[in-house]
Amino acid sequence: MTVAASGVAAVLSILVGGIVCFFGYRVLRAALGIAGFIVGAVLAASGVALIPSSTQVWVLVAALVGGIVGAVLAALLYKVGVFLLGAAAGALVAGLVVTALGLAASWWVLGIGAVAGGILGLVLQKRIVSILTAFVGAWGVVGGTFHLLGWYSIRAGLRDPAALKTTGAYFYLMLVMWLGLGILGMLVQLGTARRRGR
Repeated sequence: MTVAASGVAAVLSILVGGIVCFFGYRVLRAALGIAGFIVGAVLAASGVALIPSSTQVWVLVAALVGGIVGAVLAALLYKVGVFLLGAAAGALVAGLVVTALGLAASWWVLGIGAVAGGILGLVLQKRIVSILTAFVGAWGVVGGTFHLLGWYSIRAGLRDPAALKTTGAYFYLMLVMWLGLGILGMLVQLGTARRRGR
């Protein structure tokens, strides 16, 4: 990823993350489509990357195709979308926990977090959608902002602790900002839902 491309990705992450954080329930189909795209892209790219003869081009093509399939499924099938949204949040939380412990986030750890988050999303549905979108969107805002500041690499993400540039000070700052923004987004969404319910 070039410097210009990663900068554009960071700006998009901030913009989309802000919308998802504060309006996730109201733009549910779009939020589910985004989550479906991300999960589909990651799964497809990971699968193709395991093939010894695969090239970066094939991994990118697989990510694009998998992302489109995931987005369509998420938008058309509500429960699949809720599961994918929960899965994205579960994988994010699992990655944050292992990174906080000073470990690299392996695919099986992220997979377990994704399955747990997906099941939780299906069980709790309504309110959990607002909570999950708030925190997933908050991570997009914080990750994009820290990338633009040069303190975090979107490309390496939480898989590589060295992507945080220091011995962890930026990670803990990111964590605090993510939690604060996620809680704010959750309160805004739940408050809006209560007012509309009246």
